[in-house]
Amino acid sequence: AGGARWSLAIEGKTYGPYTDEALKQMVASGQVLPTTMAWHPGAAGWAPLQTFPGFEATSPGMAPPPPPPPPAR
Repeated sequence: AGGARWSLAIEGKTYGPYTDEALKQMVASGQVLPTTMAWHPGAAGWAPLQTFPGFEATSPGMAPPPPPPPPAR
């Protein structure tokens, strides 16, 4: 657990810095979407939050779709 390091880009404005824990809580509560553009020192550049380790679709509403039903015979 590090200090505040995350910046978010929402509707053309930059917010932050946020800690990992604060950001995870914001995603869980729906304040921040996994697709929100994020950056932290050391990152190659801005990218969707869900592409960073620890934030892979952490929102309850972002569960993977169920597998398709088997084909009818």
